[in-house]
Amino acid sequence: MYAAISIDGGEHFRPAQRLSRQRTCTNDAPNWETFGTGFNSDQRGQYLAHIQTGATVPARFPNGGDTQGLIADGTGVFHAAWISGETGVMQLWHTSFQIEPALVSQLRSRGVPATPNATVSEPTPAGMEDVTHDVVFKVTNTKLDFAARTYSITLEIENQSGRPLYGPLRAVMLQFLDPNNNGLGLRNLAVANADSGGPGVGATWTFAAPGGVLAPGARSDPRVLRFTFDGGVPAVPEGYLTPGFRVYGQMQLDQPRRQY
Repeated sequence: MYAAISIDGGEHFRPAQRLSRQRTCTNDAPNWETFGTGFNSDQRGQYLAHIQTGATVPARFPNGGDTQGLIADGTGVFHAAWISGETGVMQLWHTSFQIEPALVSQLRSRGVPATPNATVSEPTPAGMEDVTHDVVFKVTNTKLDFAARTYSITLEIENQSGRPLYGPLRAVMLQFLDPNNNGLGLRNLAVANADSGGPGVGATWTFAAPGGVLAPGARSDPRVLRFTFDGGVPAVPEGYLTPGFRVYGQMQLDQPRRQY
């Protein structure tokens, strides 16, 4: 596996650097863990009792599967995870790498240009700063209640930056439902408990920071986001509920306003 970085929004990349040491082959003998199942179906023209067996890794995931990821932390270190077969058995591996400090200083001094399809930010509320890039939501509980026709999601906001953030924090929902993320197929899904903003886009929740300050690595007090829906179990459960938020923190008098 190799990694390469771009400093101009993906128009050009610096030379790729090797991250893993050896090649990976999914078809090595230790990866041949088989499975079997039975089902009845008329999918081939007549109703029959079938068995189905196979080898998950070499047959279904010959390219190594879909477990891989890349993320950067608040100190500028990148963390990569991928499925590696260096030992002969497919396993989840991890490594970290970072950009040369001199280049980081250069980028911070001039700013990284926006990509052509970058999302235009909503106006930052007065007295607040956009901290969306500094935080991440942590889902601590979900509860889908068909009797009450409610879907509740308990969230905390974690400060992943290297600086303190000042609360209370405000999360404004700017994306709600679309054809691909249509809320599990739940009918007429709507926001039920926003502090302001109504049943959909624009709904806003406030998260308290313990002591008024969210230190690096700390989490806000939890909030429950509650949604209502009509009917019961959807006939076709599909899609996801993937709302998108902009998060704002309180501006301090001795810090500049940040915009993304």
